[in-house]
Amino acid sequence: MTWPTTLRTTAATAALLAGLVITPIALSRLDDNQRLVETQPIREVEVVAVYSPRTIYATMPTVMVRHPDTSVPTAVQGAEKLVTLPASGAYVPVVVDPDDRTNLFLTTVDWSPTWFDYTATTAATALPALTLAALVSGIFTQRRKPVE
Repeated sequence: MTWPTTLRTTAATAALLAGLVITPIALSRLDDNQRLVETQPIREVEVVAVYSPRTIYATMPTVMVRHPDTSVPTAVQGAEKLVTLPASGAYVPVVVDPDDRTNLFLTTVDWSPTWFDYTATTAATALPALTLAALVSGIFTQRRKPVE
């Protein structure tokens, strides 16, 4: 086996192994928000304001609540998943992220990953590895013309 063939095989194998290692790690992180909502204590907070700007394609609501620790208006995560938006002055159940106390997550929405989340994550982690392996394999297999 010549050194270009060995180099090509090693580089392509390394790229594929990187994809095989990264993809399961990324997939295991998809349900972190769901685990957070299930394990942290639920707190009732007051809704300060509700913004619902409309774009050409979708409505992207923002629900501002009074943070349970600091009383500062804070946007909650998951407002785009709500079927009906709460009114100002209403109380909504949230959990506080222990790693980042500024993040609040609504407990009334479904945080379980969808099929699209799995597909997008797999594509974002596995396809670059496959592409890199194909590029490495293709670059090193081109035959050079002999110099005359």
